[in-house]
Amino acid sequence: MKLLLMQFLSVFFFSVANENSEPQVIFKNNQIEITSMTEQCHDIQNGMHQEYEFLTIQNLTSDKLEVTYEKELWYNGKCISCSKPSDEYSFKLVLAPNQSLSGSCAKKEKALSVFSKMLNMKKSELSKFEIKNIVIKTIAK
Repeated sequence: MKLLLMQFLSVFFFSVANENSEPQVIFKNNQIEITSMTEQCHDIQNGMHQEYEFLTIQNLTSDKLEVTYEKELWYNGKCISCSKPSDEYSFKLVLAPNQSLSGSCAKKEKALSVFSKMLNMKKSELSKFEIKNIVIKTIAK
């Protein structure tokens, strides 16, 4: 019985690991690095199976930084955030020295996640996204 359980868990963890992509650097300078990683999120209890792009923003300095940026989101080839500026797609984060902030399935913080698609329904799908108008300010100590 224990062997069967161990085999099941091995297959389960292997399949979960294969559903996620490797992080891709989408912005980097001498102060911050922003990466994106595709991840599938499964909420079995509620029947929700979704794919997200999760961002990681890493402070590469020994200074406290304020980072502001906008997300440009394209679904089914149409930009939904390009026509007019909106606070809905603008974000401000404060990072402590050498701090890293990441989105995840457990905490889908809007600033660090981009909804891609429903995996169990045929609906809108993320065509592409860009992080634009990045402004980095050093916060005085």
